[in-house]
Amino acid sequence: EASLVNKFKVKKFPSIKVLANMSSEGEDYLEPFEFEGLRSFLYNFTKKSFQFNQIRRLTPSLYRQGKCSTTDENPCVILFTKDKKSETTSILSEMMHHYKTDPFQFFYILQDGSEKFSAFFDIDSSSEAIIILRGNKKRYSKMNAEAPLNS
Repeated sequence: EASLVNKFKVKKFPSIKVLANMSSEGEDYLEPFEFEGLRSFLYNFTKKSFQFNQIRRLTPSLYRQGKCSTTDENPCVILFTKDKKSETTSILSEMMHHYKTDPFQFFYILQDGSEKFSAFFDIDSSSEAIIILRGNKKRYSKMNAEAPLNS
């Protein structure tokens, strides 16, 4: 409907916009149309507890909403990787189940397109790194994955 497209300033199709109420402009989903990204985006609006079986991608939208930011009270484990299906990602996915009752959050960031984060944490783009971040404490620890992790 053209009136809704104009009212909510939809610029491209397909488009996903979450509206808290009909008077707001809403929040646009700007990431690729992939199941995990969509689930993470919608989780922030539903506030329902989903059981994640894998590490979630830390998207710009999640970061803007406070995940792993300086306002986040929960510790974040962030994997910087070139491949979201790496061995390290699988190991961290298994590990996150041991912390499911703890406030730890597990995310990955793809190194391509994340130059600002990589530069901030001084991460070499040729290898993986894991950051454990306490955003509200403005502290972090970094581990470089110089050799493959073995389970």
